[in-house]
Amino acid sequence: MTTFRKGGARQFAEKAAEKMIEQLRKGVAPWQKGWDKPEGSEIPPYNPVSGTRYRGLNSFVLASEAGERGYSDPRWTTYRGAKKVDAQVRRGEKGVGVEYWKFPTTEQEDRVREAIGAGEEPEKLKIIHRTYTVFNAEQIEGMPSLDSELKKVNQWEACERAEALLSASGANIQHRGGNRAFYRPAQDLIVLPKQEQFHSPGAYYSTALHELGHWTGHASRLDRSELMKGSFGSPEYAKEELRAEMTSVTVNGMLRLPHDPNAHASYVGSWIKALQENPNELRYAARDAGRMADFILQFDRHEERQAESKPREAGLSSSVSRQQPELGQQP
Repeated sequence: MTTFRKGGARQFAEKAAEKMIEQLRKGVAPWQKGWDKPEGSEIPPYNPVSGTRYRGLNSFVLASEAGERGYSDPRWTTYRGAKKVDAQVRRGEKGVGVEYWKFPTTEQEDRVREAIGAGEEPEKLKIIHRTYTVFNAEQIEGMPSLDSELKKVNQWEACERAEALLSASGANIQHRGGNRAFYRPAQDLIVLPKQEQFHSPGAYYSTALHELGHWTGHASRLDRSELMKGSFGSPEYAKEELRAEMTSVTVNGMLRLPHDPNAHASYVGSWIKALQENPNELRYAARDAGRMADFILQFDRHEERQAESKPREAGLSSSVSRQQPELGQQP
């Protein structure tokens, strides 16, 4: 038997959804900016002390807060984390809450099944949900400069990396000209305009990777069949686009490619409606986007990539985690 207190998790999701609705009502998604982003700010939020990337709702919440507060640094850590590197959170700074999940281990679940099979009383399993406060590197004195941690990447390097990823994925990509980019599930096919139609190489690869996000939903991969059956303008279609958009933000950020959110501005109204009807939809979208990004990034053979095994099964966790993490890892 597994027990779980929903209150804290529901409140966290509701607060995140309310903030996103507020931003969407202003006419933009939380990841949109009206100016060129500073070097490094496109990278998804991560903890420089533990070397981990924030995932799920945590990633969205921190990116959203960074945009509102004007932070260009993607690094976030706890008060204790800062102390570990001889840094200090400035007095009076206000942190941001992130959530931590811990699920029963496979061994514990096996013991429960064995007890039930033997007619014995199984142990009660608990899902733990907690929140922690983290601070941006710009709120911390003594943190190494972001420039000292970043490897400078020019657009051509990023594009070469993206081209290698697309090739390694084995996706069927056809360039047919026209003015549309789309993924066709029935044929498992990505259709793009011709490369010369894009105003820059970065714009081409950004678009291709967005469609690769949809490609992960095929039944042979992550199987989002129900969402992908939706026709244009349907709630399912909008939800799938939200997942692809959130995935694109992460993947493009990891590859240091530009992200163009304007192409999907038409879904803003549908996203607001979905979040109003069910605030947990943002959690589900973030969960799926995490799975999608992990699936895509497994094809990235860049020298900085640590993991060589399969992408993790994200489950319902929005915890902080490594490329191939343990769910019980803390911020």
